[in-house]
Amino acid sequence: MPKYPHLLLVCSAIIVTTAAAAAPIGALRPALSVGAVAAGSGALFGASLAAVTRTRQPLVIYLLLLLAGLCLVPVLLGLPPAGEWQIHPWPHAPALVWNYFDIARPLQFFLAVPWPFAALGHHAADVPGNRRQ
Repeated sequence: MPKYPHLLLVCSAIIVTTAAAAAPIGALRPALSVGAVAAGSGALFGASLAAVTRTRQPLVIYLLLLLAGLCLVPVLLGLPPAGEWQIHPWPHAPALVWNYFDIARPLQFFLAVPWPFAALGHHAADVPGNRRQ
């Protein structure tokens, strides 16, 4: 049983629902590829930030932060490419439908971050005699 199963369930359900929302607009296949890359890079982002909390070696911390920064590349550059030409909405669809991938990509990325960070991160209490004044 994974740690924090409710967090995993809720975030995964919203990611799947976001991808399934592409079915009515005829873009399910590109939505699944965009969602897989966005959610995968978001999970790697969360895991790399969680690994930072578990180490005290500066070089490893910097390399993990570099990895976390590289995880932002697919979201910032819009990889894999998907856009308006792959959306086939119903007649008189609202303008928001045309921006589906612009909304889904960062949403799926950020929904994939919390669970790996919560499950893999080191969340330690402050030691009473070790506080700085």
